[in-house]
Amino acid sequence: MKKIIYIIALIFINLNYASAQWNNLNAPSSTSPDYYLYLKMAVSLDGKNIATYCSKLQISPFLMENKYIVSSNYGTSWAEHSAPANSTPNDMFWDGNDLFVKYPSDSALKKSTDYGANFSNQNPNFFSTTMSENILMSSNNKWYLVKNVGLNQFNLQESANKGVSWSNLGSVSVSANPNFFEYLFANNGNVVSTSVAGTSYSTDNGVTWTASTFPNGITVSQANCISKASDGDIILFEFSQKKIYRSTDNGVNYTLVNSTNLPSNSNRCAYYQNDLICICLDGSTHKSTDDGASFTQLTAPGAILESAFGSGNEIMIETTSNIYIAGKNKIYRYGNLSTGIEDKTEEINYLVYPNPAKDFVILNNLPASSTIKMYDVTGKQVYSSSITNEQTIINTSTYTNGIYLISIENNRGITYKKLVVTK
Repeated sequence: MKKIIYIIALIFINLNYASAQWNNLNAPSSTSPDYYLYLKMAVSLDGKNIATYCSKLQISPFLMENKYIVSSNYGTSWAEHSAPANSTPNDMFWDGNDLFVKYPSDSALKKSTDYGANFSNQNPNFFSTTMSENILMSSNNKWYLVKNVGLNQFNLQESANKGVSWSNLGSVSVSANPNFFEYLFANNGNVVSTSVAGTSYSTDNGVTWTASTFPNGITVSQANCISKASDGDIILFEFSQKKIYRSTDNGVNYTLVNSTNLPSNSNRCAYYQNDLICICLDGSTHKSTDDGASFTQLTAPGAILESAFGSGNEIMIETTSNIYIAGKNKIYRYGNLSTGIEDKTEEINYLVYPNPAKDFVILNNLPASSTIKMYDVTGKQVYSSSITNEQTIINTSTYTNGIYLISIENNRGITYKKLVVTK
């Protein structure tokens, strides 16, 4: 059966949410004679870089080819690059301005430093070609994956250099360790993830895992959605039974949400701030302001997505704050990304150290008359200050462990940098 696939991803910017709406990003679409089918999406943590892997069908003359459609300016403009004729990537993500892609039939991790125009092999012959080995980018600046070493044996691997080399941390059980198909960082620093064996959480950045608790001892495996509200609530959307589970304790325990009118053709749910947005197969979108207990229609069928997308849908969600939908026609963003960011014209090259930080962080080479803002992984602003000097020090001793974004804004634009706080 042919699969028609659409994607949701999330972007991390916390600005003015009062007028959230769907916005067309004007990515390459199905304008005759071309037809685009977007199959995978990845978005950088600061929201600047967006990459999609798609199949492009040119109707006349008949020609099918794979493409990367990439934006390096918040979706303002797009570039199109050739992609290998492999199957759809099982893992695709940004680390800063570097794009990483892993194909299920390829034993190497691909890396691009030029926004998808060219790729090199980061670690040839390391990955399995018979198992999807997704990567967890932990808040301790290390990567983790569960590697299939054969005969139903699995090892937890750790990399401190973006996948160039890996250290074996020992044998693990796939029933105890997730495959990092989807994961997020809870407000207390827990890593919460789903796998074929169930939902679990880690309190040590991804090294050891504990199974989450669900009502009546059930197991929710490979949930189609894992998403977090700005208040820290975590939801799982179980696609096959159309059920929503909610955790208020950072992924340790879940309760069933008794949804009175969850649409029967729901395909995915994702938080936008504290509103839960549901995407349906008929192209309609719905919103809940009470964590999924009730929904109201946000857009009519076919208004955003094409109607009757078909079966076999797969949707990817990035653990950030604006919602992105990619279909065969267009890419939309739900939110209110500041035009000040979209019109950014120049990078501001300031320094952040130490990183990871413990009690303080130093910002150096700052431009005059700038504003510093810091956001946590929920998009909540935790710091703001106007500066006139080239150097400033921020006290981070009271911050919880996790990843933060530091923004510097002046008349040259806005530049974001990632900060890791660990105690």
